[in-house]
Amino acid sequence: MVLHYRCGSPRSYLYSKPFLNITGASATLATGWQVTAPFDAIAWTWVAFIGLYFPLALIYEDVRDMEGDRAVGRRTPVLLVGSKFVRRWFATLLFLMPLAFYFVPARLSDADDWRGILSAAGLALPSWTCAARALLLHDRSADRLTYQLFTLTWILTVATAPLLLARS
Repeated sequence: MVLHYRCGSPRSYLYSKPFLNITGASATLATGWQVTAPFDAIAWTWVAFIGLYFPLALIYEDVRDMEGDRAVGRRTPVLLVGSKFVRRWFATLLFLMPLAFYFVPARLSDADDWRGILSAAGLALPSWTCAARALLLHDRSADRLTYQLFTLTWILTVATAPLLLARS
């Protein structure tokens, strides 16, 4: 990631940044899981879900600095498809996230059902708040706060691992 920012061309940002985000997130999650428990099918599902789902929503981060990206010639999804589309994309992913989390990593784990429900319920409030903020608040400071709340949602999702590790 450091090499990408130091040596990469602003024109390569569009395709290189998502790839690096997915790779970096997945590698970090896999390493963290491996430290706490054996890497099994539950781990693969959890890592794949979080490692793909959140970087797909991460394009929202570029809404905060469209002017700066345009000034340096960086091609971002927001500049290509517009902030309205990106806000709707982000809000849809964050609105569906607790349900998707419950039906993918939580239900596919061997943990008791209440653990999946508890995980999804804990993720609902911050993720739905992000979705609402992205659709309703459209200024720079609001976008920054929404993005910070998004990172908190990501952290809370990672914190669900102990619940899924507990076997029935």
